[in-house]
Amino acid sequence: MADTITLVEPDPRPKPLSGHGIGALWAAVVRQALDDLDYEPFDSFPYLDAAAFFLNGGEWAVARGAIADLLGVHPDDIRRCGMRHLTDRRLTEAIPEPAPAPCVPRPPPEPKTRPGRGKVRVFRFDPYRQLPSEGY
Repeated sequence: MADTITLVEPDPRPKPLSGHGIGALWAAVVRQALDDLDYEPFDSFPYLDAAAFFLNGGEWAVARGAIADLLGVHPDDIRRCGMRHLTDRRLTEAIPEPAPAPCVPRPPPEPKTRPGRGKVRVFRFDPYRQLPSEGY
């Protein structure tokens, strides 16, 4: 029998870097969000979504934390990166810093009342009151 050598055609598809496919995908997602912060108009949905991803809490923070775990960084690193891009764009386009929301003082809470025998009694806790055992 004659010895034959079979040549295997190489796979033309690009391969991920040894298991870093998921990390590279999420790095590209973060990069796209940074590009949206840099180049999209301020009132566009991509810009607002990217700003929400980097700055907001709640579900956005949970997603930011999950992506940070996949990338092997701390979630605050991603947040700081987005904040830096927002600040740089604001300074280069000479956009004034947004004014902080006005602080409206809350009215004092109403005392808790409980109706009793035709009267309304107000229960207030006084830590310095004289106890019945001490005499009145």
